[in-house]
Amino acid sequence: MAKNQPDVLFAKIDVDELGNVAQKNGITAMPTFIAFRDGKAVGSVRGADPRGVEQLVVKNKFAAQKKEPEKVEKDSATGAQLLSVLKQAGVDTRGYLEKHELLELAEKHHLVR
Repeated sequence: MAKNQPDVLFAKIDVDELGNVAQKNGITAMPTFIAFRDGKAVGSVRGADPRGVEQLVVKNKFAAQKKEPEKVEKDSATGAQLLSVLKQAGVDTRGYLEKHELLELAEKHHLVR
């Protein structure tokens, strides 16, 4: 499903290694799928239910309203500011670690002035 939903972040948690995460999220059955928005759980599916998981993703995928990303000043932007506007714009920043790489990426997406 992750291959068909490139704009959705899927994460797999090993509950044996991260029991505190399972406990915090009330996971009592495997598998359990939880949809998060802005760091809060907005829905879940317990058990192997591909159709239920797909409905969970579709229901929550477009629920958050996207704001127009702010632009940053090219000459004074920090790495953290660049990362913030790139993430706000929905740009995949994985693999970009250095400030000059983030700046190039921000320029490519017209996020600097």
